[in-house]
Amino acid sequence: MKKLSFIGAHCDDAEIWAGGTMLKHRDQGEEISIFLPADSEREMQHLEEQRASCEKGGFSYLLYETRKDLIEKLTAIAPDILITHWDDDTHRDHRRVSQDVIEAAKRCMRTTEKPTELYFCTTYNGLGLHGDFAPDHYVNIEPYIDRKNELIRCFEGKSPEHWIRYATVLHELYGFRCRCKQAEGFKRFGLLGYYGAGSTL
Repeated sequence: MKKLSFIGAHCDDAEIWAGGTMLKHRDQGEEISIFLPADSEREMQHLEEQRASCEKGGFSYLLYETRKDLIEKLTAIAPDILITHWDDDTHRDHRRVSQDVIEAAKRCMRTTEKPTELYFCTTYNGLGLHGDFAPDHYVNIEPYIDRKNELIRCFEGKSPEHWIRYATVLHELYGFRCRCKQAEGFKRFGLLGYYGAGSTL
């Protein structure tokens, strides 16, 4: 069974930035997991909401304490596809997680030859510290948009309708670019200096 993992900085990051893509891969019979750092007390208050979202989506989730812990847990799962925050994200928590993930993915790949694909997800207004987020891969999520919004609504304590409206703007922009109504956009990162096989995201 193929596996896809999202490693995010906050509860609801996976659902907002890649929820449609995760649902698509889950419907294809793949195993979907979400990793979250366990060092934010504020975020831990939303774990019940995260559990509800994962149950609704058919995902699993894991908490990690340190980069070393992340490396060990990621290696144990060895996902084929890995999604995380952009390393030029304006949010410092997102950048910190992104750097941890890049290192963990490289370590995991040396041991397991996976992940074979690593992608950065978009961010607030698609803006980074040094320029715009420029996706090089789009996923048509039109068939999944209602279910994605249901996942976001599980996070009642995090203003879900605001984030649904926010995400819809990006969905429509990226959908226009790839000739569909709603899409999620990603940027591929080459692990160990190469991209390997063609994209399966």
